[in-house]
Amino acid sequence: MENIRMNQGCEVSEEQQSAMRKMVTEETWEFNDIYDRLFEKQPHHYMPSVRRRCNEMRPRHPDMTLRFAETATLMCFALAKQSSREPVHYAAAALHGFMLLKLRKYSEAIEAVNFAVERYDRAGEWQDDLAILLTYKAEGMIGIGRYNRAIEYALRVMNAAKCARARQRATMLVVMAYMRKRNYLKAHEYVIKLLKEGKLDEVMLENVALLGLNLAHLMGNMKLFKRFESMLQRIVY
Repeated sequence: MENIRMNQGCEVSEEQQSAMRKMVTEETWEFNDIYDRLFEKQPHHYMPSVRRRCNEMRPRHPDMTLRFAETATLMCFALAKQSSREPVHYAAAALHGFMLLKLRKYSEAIEAVNFAVERYDRAGEWQDDLAILLTYKAEGMIGIGRYNRAIEYALRVMNAAKCARARQRATMLVVMAYMRKRNYLKAHEYVIKLLKEGKLDEVMLENVALLGLNLAHLMGNMKLFKRFESMLQRIVY
């Protein structure tokens, strides 16, 4: 892979590129060489995901670790419990829930999100602020193996949320839950729904392409695999 330069002129070292490739590999499941094959014959355009990874690998203060972030969000969450303000509850539950999902502490993430969901998720009343919390709860449910409940929460967001990004994220979670259930035809149905929406930005398109590659691999459908690989090439170049 060619040395990648950021817009600000920051050059990424070989060691950082190696770390970046490792992260890409971890995110693409079985497709250990998918990006290497895409970039094999020609230099690629900058992708939002590559820029994001380069930013993440810049030098940081030694205290900026996941443990520090977890402690900070936990303190924020504890303080929010003493507040009577609704926006504070939503923000604290979202921050702490997100951090716990990153750490794969799924049960704790569900508990954190429930702090706000149980207060404000009322029958016959929908608030768009609930959307992100319900997607976090759905992701946590997938993490602990409760796929049907995950689908239930994600479908609520898909049907009620006004925010396109929240609906797209919820649809991806439905796909992931059906893949875990090995219901690949149903998962494929929701991937097609995502692609038909037509409002996907470059980052979401890349995520959908990778999800589609994994689904096609699990289905053993090489024709579908090639279609998603071609889609990923169009996004990258």
